Amino acid sequence: MSLDNAHHYPPLPHMEEQASLLLEQIGNTDRGPKGLRDLWMQAQQSAEGSLERILFEEGGFESWFAYICAKRGSEIRSHFVGKAACRNLVADLESRPADYLRQLATIVASRINPATKERVGKLRPMSQQPNKRRPNDSGETSATNVPSPTVTDHYPAAVAFPSDPAENEWVQVNASLEALRLFPPDFSDAIKRVPHPEDQNKLVAAISMTFPRTPYADRIGCQMTIEIVENQVEWIVAKLFNLRVETTEGLRYIRISGGGAYVLPSPDLVIRGCLSENISLFGSEVQHAIKTSPLSRDDIKRQAYRVNAVSIMLHHQASDGAKICLSLGLWEGGELKKQLYG
Repeated sequence: MSLDNAHHYPPLPHMEEQASLLLEQIGNTDRGPKGLRDLWMQAQQSAEGSLERILFEEGGFESWFAYICAKRGSEIRSHFVGKAACRNLVADLESRPADYLRQLATIVASRINPATKERVGKLRPMSQQPNKRRPNDSGETSATNVPSPTVTDHYPAAVAFPSDPAENEWVQVNASLEALRLFPPDFSDAIKRVPHPEDQNKLVAAISMTFPRTPYADRIGCQMTIEIVENQVEWIVAKLFNLRVETTEGLRYIRISGGGAYVLPSPDLVIRGCLSENISLFGSEVQHAIKTSPLSRDDIKRQAYRVNAVSIMLHHQASDGAKICLSLGLWEGGELKKQLYG
């Protein structure tokens, strides 16, 4: 089905609830259900347009894994809080049209915080070796048996994806310090510098970019993660989210407006919803890339006061910095990648 002709559902409240429930399934898990390898292989071999196939093609392993956790939770004999909700979720998704499932998977994929994404990603089974390719008459190898990535108008020309069909994302890390000119000076100074992995006498910027490998990549966009040094966290949170961060005895708190209540990350806390007018903090080029992301397009349509494409993850230890996560338009992100990594 052409992406141009696909119907795009608005983010309905019910869809938002389902996305939140799926995210809850992977919020604290550090292990997969029994038989995860077989389940993953079955999903990859399932029919085009099937529920599980859509989830992993559109939202990656993490979205599919969240569904599998919910499904297994609904099937176990023991009772637990939320079992009925999981059962209802699974039953509902089995009756939903493909376009609805694609958008749900997109929402789930875009809202997984970096720490959870890294933890769940480690659970993904290694793929089996693909079938050997048969040489063709020209002496070149034929990829008939193994799906290979294709570069379409949706992908920036600078992005080269891995050849392993089980990989659903491509990550670039360690931006050059010279590339920090992309950002305004105040924000650039707040970005963490780390030793170059191959030359300890050289520093690089702690910026990573993640590009999805899926036919629907333009619906997900790409992601930029920026690490912030610990002594710059408070003013950045205040600027972007209009929240007050305080430090007491080495612990970081968020003060609730209008009272004396505090929120303590335990151990991490993700804040989402940047003030729309303040994304200029990242500079004009990054600001444009944020505005072209799928999440921002929805916010712009709704004339939202806040932008969900910007989030920050805080740790309760004040000695740790923070991680800003930006959802970007796919093409625009590819252009930024050229500047950051060459």
